[in-house]
Amino acid sequence: MNWLERHDMHWKKWLRCVDVFITLMMVSVGCGSQESVQETAVALWIDGEATLVPQLKARVAVRLMDWGLEDDIGDEDIQRAITSCIRDLCVEKVIRQEANRLGLKAIEDTGQVPEELKRYGEGFEFMADGETEWWNRVVSGLQVMDLAGGISEHLARDIDVTDEMIRQEYEQRLDYFTKPERLEFRIIRVYDADLAKDLYAQLKRKWKFETLAQKHSNLKGEGAQGESVIKQAGELPSEFEAELIQLKPGEISRVLAASEGYFIYKLIKKYPPEVLPLESVRDRLQEELVVRLRSRIFQDWLDQEVNKLEIRQGTPLADLGDGT
Repeated sequence: MNWLERHDMHWKKWLRCVDVFITLMMVSVGCGSQESVQETAVALWIDGEATLVPQLKARVAVRLMDWGLEDDIGDEDIQRAITSCIRDLCVEKVIRQEANRLGLKAIEDTGQVPEELKRYGEGFEFMADGETEWWNRVVSGLQVMDLAGGISEHLARDIDVTDEMIRQEYEQRLDYFTKPERLEFRIIRVYDADLAKDLYAQLKRKWKFETLAQKHSNLKGEGAQGESVIKQAGELPSEFEAELIQLKPGEISRVLAASEGYFIYKLIKKYPPEVLPLESVRDRLQEELVVRLRSRIFQDWLDQEVNKLEIRQGTPLADLGDGT
């Protein structure tokens, strides 16, 4: 079975599972018989606005696809997806209503389905429909995000980040703005154990480390030819780190064996921890505080508005086939 066939099979299975679950859910709360829960049935009402069974079913199927559930789809998974999708519907309703009140315009929906979603031939209609529904959700999601940003800016237009707030944030995150101790090394690496021992003996007899490194070290790139490298804790080889950070400036390590060869380190200099001054990060902290406060204000407002919505299980609509 190729990828397209597997994709088609999973999409049909998701739709069947969701269809059965929503039908049972509506029947269990007295919303009609199994036969009446059809394409004209309302799955739920959100402040009087109807969401039909096919609309909710497609959303839930796409959500299960997003979650990567394929083989073991249980009632709990579908219920969790339904709850998530209902929450999304409520959020979209609140945001679009508020954006309309404020006169905000969302990014334009061209109404054009991407060409890659039209590539399926006969027999893959379910998959094409599913991906079209997914694409519609992407467009809608982008629009809602765009409108949410405009609402957030409106709600938080009077945010005042004081010097005291910036100072407290700086002090709470002082470790983040502190550069740890750094160590400057020169390194010799060879592949032969006997050569490594000879070089170590010569270094003990005060031969210049740089001269021996230039002549014998086979390191490439960083640290080649005895050039110094600067490292901090966590960047040194884990099997050597505890020993290397104990060296004093001017000291050399013993011969250190590893899978990559034999190493000798010389510590050139230790650089103490360096704390970035407040003034150098003030603007950054101010921007981060504004974003955080704006997000908090928006989320509090959104939760409050969503909780005001009246959500009811749906009931079957009258047969609209007669044009009434």
